Amino acid sequence: MGMVGVVFVRPSQNTLTTKYAYNDDDGSTAYDREFALLLQDVWTVPHDNLASIQETVWSDFDANYWVINGRCYPDTVQPNLGEAGDLFRRVFLGTVLCLERVGSQSLGSDE
Repeated sequence: MGMVGVVFVRPSQNTLTTKYAYNDDDGSTAYDREFALLLQDVWTVPHDNLASIQETVWSDFDANYWVINGRCYPDTVQPNLGEAGDLFRRVFLGTVLCLERVGSQSLGSDE
């Protein structure tokens, strides 16, 4: 397992005082605060197998931990519900099952 992170490419229309999600030319994607949520799933069997010098069958992948920004429950229980003008960027690294087991609800969308 390696290190992972999120890289953002900022729009060219950003200024020192105003931030935008996209180059929209009309200011409709302006925001005040930004939050990045990196959702991952972790399968601990390869780590256990390495310690006991056993081979891992990767086709048997079945994640047994799900993390948000590298933290697992109960470290994630203090909610930040956000306010008007907040931008939440969700990045998924793993299987689709991550959302099915963790759960997610969007209160708004820019689509």
